[in-house]
Amino acid sequence: MNPSRFRHRIELFQRTTSTDNLLQEIEVYVSYGKLWADIKTIRGQQYLEAGHEGQNKTTRFIIRESKTLEQFMQSDKTSFEIEFKGVRYDVRDAMNDDELNKTVTIVAEGRV
Repeated sequence: MNPSRFRHRIELFQRTTSTDNLLQEIEVYVSYGKLWADIKTIRGQQYLEAGHEGQNKTTRFIIRESKTLEQFMQSDKTSFEIEFKGVRYDVRDAMNDDELNKTVTIVAEGRV
């Protein structure tokens, strides 16, 4: 694993519930933390296999695996968001690469 690949700063947001002024439960996203990531766009065959159409920006975020991150992802598999360069990404899937516990790939779709 080449550490220089992880040169992009991303921020994870965890979905939680809160109450508003009218005592109604609302869904809000709070910052979980900032991480360094390697970012790759989905190309060609991967894009067609994913069945995406239109103006969606599907991106792969590769981050280093850690115990706290593993626990977070097991509890909130796809109920978190990523922010990168001011764009919010909805997480579609998060998977441990080759089950080696070194890196995690998060597939996310940007809001255009």
